[in-house]
Amino acid sequence: MGRRPGPSDEELEFIFECFLRGLSDTEVLYEIQGTEFPRREKRFIRERRQHFEAAKRVLRRQELAQASELVTTEELARHREGVRAVAGRLQQELRVPGAQDVFSFPRRNEYAFEGMPSWTVTAAGSVRVSLPLELDRGLDPTRLALLRHLESGGFAEAVSKVDAWKDACSEYLAHCYRLLDRVRAVLNEKGVEVPETAEARAGFAAGFPLALCVAVVEGRCEGRSAEYWFHQHSDRLFGLCWCDIDIAFAETTGELDEYESQHRQLRGQFGGSRVARQIADGARRLQSLQLEIAAELDRFVATVPLPGNCDLCQPAKPFADDDQAFQAMMGHQPPAIEPQ
Repeated sequence: MGRRPGPSDEELEFIFECFLRGLSDTEVLYEIQGTEFPRREKRFIRERRQHFEAAKRVLRRQELAQASELVTTEELARHREGVRAVAGRLQQELRVPGAQDVFSFPRRNEYAFEGMPSWTVTAAGSVRVSLPLELDRGLDPTRLALLRHLESGGFAEAVSKVDAWKDACSEYLAHCYRLLDRVRAVLNEKGVEVPETAEARAGFAAGFPLALCVAVVEGRCEGRSAEYWFHQHSDRLFGLCWCDIDIAFAETTGELDEYESQHRQLRGQFGGSRVARQIADGARRLQSLQLEIAAELDRFVATVPLPGNCDLCQPAKPFADDDQAFQAMMGHQPPAIEPQ
């Protein structure tokens, strides 16, 4: 039996990008299945990860060797102000995505929203959350410097809480998508036909399940007449809106009354569901963590001189080995290699 061909440059780039996204060996194998690349064993992925980690250490050594020491007071002051600015930006970016943002975009894509988290939903339903600060490669040196200052300056708990906030946000978004799946399943069971496009025609509109999910996430499941209104959509169609979302169209306003009644009933049904409680609990958890992180970062920014140090404001000390140097610069341990 012949040996499998060696990896092409394109395949290696694909695998390394998976490593950068934080995927495990098993997840990388799953991602490869949807490509034109040959099927691989876990041993192959494990070997590629070893090469990848070694290359990162070499590159980090070069960066350390090339980094010049900040020798003037002015340079040191600018560096510390840059760290403070990134700390302020981090605090502002810890925002829960709005309900309509969550449900208005396809799941399998990643969107870089300005000033708020972006996310990717996997085929298995898990969610990976990234902050804009992490996606801005131009700020990588200052962001890593911030992590080092926080960890060495007595604010390591703030770093762990940011990770906890991202995990909680991932779980919160996963519950939101489970809600949307449940809404669609119930509508299907009831024989409610909802179009996939926004094209207006008599019947329920594409925004009908969206409006239900938004109502649940925002805690607005109690029916209030003021939230519904009719509008003349075209020469022959009237539209029914709930909070600026078209949920149905009909030739008479009387027909729209029935659609409003069904929407009210379903709002109450889903508002008392288990997934609705999970979403509400997740939102409270996120808010609590956000306040705790904000208090820590405010204290960090207000402390003079700036707490802690990093390799950019302190001469680099010799490390026991290259791996330790890489870990110190990155502010975390390298991913563990999974057993075969």
